[in-house]
Amino acid sequence: MFALLVASLVSVAAGSPADDHLSGNVTALLDESADFVAQNATTANGWESEAAFTATGSFDASQTSLGSYFDATTLHWNSHRPCATQDPACIAKARQSLAHMVREVGAKIVGTVELHHAAKALPGWQSTGEQWDWATVMVAEGWQISKSGGWAMGGDKAKGFAVAVVEPPERVQSCPSLCVFMGHIPHPGQKLDGHYEIDRVCGALKHGCMIAMADWNRGDISDVWKTLMHDAPTLVEPHDKTCCYNDGFPLRFDHTSTNIAGSYSAGNTVFDPQLTQFPSWCEHKPTSVHLRLPSGSQMDSLAKRSAPLSDDIYV
Repeated sequence: MFALLVASLVSVAAGSPADDHLSGNVTALLDESADFVAQNATTANGWESEAAFTATGSFDASQTSLGSYFDATTLHWNSHRPCATQDPACIAKARQSLAHMVREVGAKIVGTVELHHAAKALPGWQSTGEQWDWATVMVAEGWQISKSGGWAMGGDKAKGFAVAVVEPPERVQSCPSLCVFMGHIPHPGQKLDGHYEIDRVCGALKHGCMIAMADWNRGDISDVWKTLMHDAPTLVEPHDKTCCYNDGFPLRFDHTSTNIAGSYSAGNTVFDPQLTQFPSWCEHKPTSVHLRLPSGSQMDSLAKRSAPLSDDIYV
């Protein structure tokens, strides 16, 4: 679309030598377009222009496609029961730590399980409220939750999830809204269900507009995605050892995942355990992924600005 717009503008400029005003407008727009193509630094409002990224989220220097991205950094944590669900001092420390970590990484999307009233740590944010297993999805100011729900997977009240339809502050390419999930997945071999609840809340958004965070209780999460979302992730990060405190963290269980085409990770942060003074024996390491989501807003803006120049320009 961008190439067609530029080509059309060149044609208009070449075919309208008598109209100095039109020619000047076209030249200015072409100059601005050239600046936009050359731009690849983060702008003041948080948008980024980047070279192409592969479906797995890693940079691919062989591609030259252009896109704009915005920040959707995640943070998720299984602080674990009973410490962070029953002990008032542990709960207070967990909430304090959550607020600090959110500020440190600039998180926009936060998921917790087994932390009582986690939303109290983030005043001004919207949340799903506590679902089964204290599962909660929270989104930063400027983001909105329009629908939510939850489920106890396999009937186990200690293996729950929260799911929400989320409206980000800027449009995501090809996504009218987002479906955001936070869960505590049953161990392999245990009953896993909940697809119908995700479908009830999110509908078709689970295909191509899904962000799922969890204590997955496994390294390879493809089986869970197939069962719960009837889909597959295109990005899964990180793959660090995050579980559990009592075992010395030998297991790679905590990941952010998505199937949003063109999304990528700009890195991740894995925090040290936060509740060692109590301790919370099965605490996981809090995990953040610096997720970037694609947007067509820059293209839309350029197309709108060019439209009045000529009735013959189509984009």
